[in-house]
Amino acid sequence: AIKMWQNHEDKILNTLSNCLLRRKLFKVKLSNEEFSIELKTDLKSRLENELGITKSEVKYFYDEGSISNSAYLSQQRIYILTKKGNIIDIADAADLPNIQALSKIVKKNYICWAKNLTL
Repeated sequence: AIKMWQNHEDKILNTLSNCLLRRKLFKVKLSNEEFSIELKTDLKSRLENELGITKSEVKYFYDEGSISNSAYLSQQRIYILTKKGNIIDIADAADLPNIQALSKIVKKNYICWAKNLTL
């Protein structure tokens, strides 16, 4: 279907299919801080100009938001039994920093745009 869509009359479907087939996937930038409004506006206007699309069509080639990773923060905790007979949380028992790091929520902001543009 994607190979057929690369010749479709719908410009959005045509462009996205061509990008996928040519492996020109979207670029993603992650940051701990929010991205500036100037950067977001600049990217959107550059996408409009370079791809020849309208403001309402930009949403197909641009996205932003935040993601979080809470690998070990769930209702069901992992407990271990110590040699002394105590039951403790594995994150508290581990001397390894990577296990303790799993118990923290990591939140990142992202901005994603068509690969045709560079920052």
